[in-house]
Amino acid sequence: MTDEEFAEFCSEHPDLFFEMSAEGELIVMPTPYSLTGIRQGEIYAQLNRWAEEDGRGIAGEANTAFVIEVRPPTDRLRTLRAKMREWVDNSAALAWMIDPENRTVEIYRPGVEMEMLTNPESLQGEDPVQGFVSHLVPVWDPLGSQARSHRLLRMVTTVMSSFCPHARAASAI
Repeated sequence: MTDEEFAEFCSEHPDLFFEMSAEGELIVMPTPYSLTGIRQGEIYAQLNRWAEEDGRGIAGEANTAFVIEVRPPTDRLRTLRAKMREWVDNSAALAWMIDPENRTVEIYRPGVEMEMLTNPESLQGEDPVQGFVSHLVPVWDPLGSQARSHRLLRMVTTVMSSFCPHARAASAI
């Protein structure tokens, strides 16, 4: 599938999110209002706060020096591991694959074997994100407290309303 065909395919399915692997495999991504999306949002919020305070750059989903993947329960581990290796083989200095279901983090760096951490409370950034610390407790258990659950419910409602006009009308009632 060419880039143009991929763009056309994506435009035909505006309610879904896709990625294309280097081998041309089409990957359906989780919607941003899933539990995986909430976990990704938590990590990106932490990274963005650090980037603003640090002042060396900006945080964004299109960064190729540092990559974070949060494994959705439906994704195959073998496929994600190959994707992480691909990132590092193609210029990423550091890549983290966070698996909330198993509470593991796989750390990928160029030229060395993958390092696996089990149930870490935090991750220390290095190289392109030296000084960044990602706190994983809210990633492992995003619905951990009553107050947090209410904040997440409001966040999910806000995200859903931006994707679904019916949700917007329902939340306004």
